[in-house]
Amino acid sequence: MAKIDYRFLKISSTSSGFEDDGTHGIRIKINPTGALLRDQSGLSIDGSQINEFYVGEHSITASDVTSKSFILTQPLADTDMIALTIYGGITQTFGTDYTCTSSTVVSWNGLGLEGTIAEGDQVQVQYPI
Repeated sequence: MAKIDYRFLKISSTSSGFEDDGTHGIRIKINPTGALLRDQSGLSIDGSQINEFYVGEHSITASDVTSKSFILTQPLADTDMIALTIYGGITQTFGTDYTCTSSTVVSWNGLGLEGTIAEGDQVQVQYPI
């Protein structure tokens, strides 16, 4: 299970749940069909509503560099919910450094990773499936 450093999160309450200040990609929504439930005793998790996460690695090929994209092993459940880290580097920012053009394609065409990512780079991806 990943650890989150809560010292850097600015979470505010909304009518339907909680959200951060927009810089950390954290969304918690409380609704009748959601996984996070709220009652008089506090917050609880409905395990039947939780997505499984895929964590995988990909070695960037010359073809990936040329196409400015690569194909995911498992399709995404939500194209906005993917984390990408280059080994030896930092976690990249979705929408700034890379994006998903479909449920199976990660692209950096015109984004921050263009001209930075190279053949042989190892990346880790994490996302709900």
